[in-house]
Amino acid sequence: MATELAGIMYRHINNYLAALTITSTGHRMITEYLVDIEPHLADGDKFSHSFMRGAASKLNIQIMKLAANLHLSSGQFFDNEIPDKTVNSAIAIIDDIFNASIKIAYKKGVAGDKAEFEAVINYLTGKPRTEREIINSLRTTQPFKNYTGGKSAAIRKTIQDLNYQGVISESNGKFSME
Repeated sequence: MATELAGIMYRHINNYLAALTITSTGHRMITEYLVDIEPHLADGDKFSHSFMRGAASKLNIQIMKLAANLHLSSGQFFDNEIPDKTVNSAIAIIDDIFNASIKIAYKKGVAGDKAEFEAVINYLTGKPRTEREIINSLRTTQPFKNYTGGKSAAIRKTIQDLNYQGVISESNGKFSME
């Protein structure tokens, strides 16, 4: 009896719960979302931190997984095609999570100006340093080491911003804490 029941369940799973699919429109919506966030992955932009770039590279898979779960949790066990509205809902949820992650990173000082400012300020707590010394020292430290390019420019901009705000000062080509 148990073997017969297992056979029935196996056939049911194979016949009705085969692979879920997303429509071509659903795939296009996912691609359009990824294209929208792509420019923000550049160095110095909203999602430039390495952990955000890593997360962005997996967004399409996360959207598809969430869409599948939303589809199945709505009771659509026997419909193998995930509707576009479900894909759209998954995109909206993943976008909210992705944006919330970067806000947390900025608040915690892991990414953004706060992290960059702290790195320069911590380095300048000792003796005055030239811009070149600061750049050479900080390019291999957080948060700058995660930049794929333009590390020197990012450090230089941070130094200029701190100097402009009066947090650090320049005298004879060397920067120091005021």
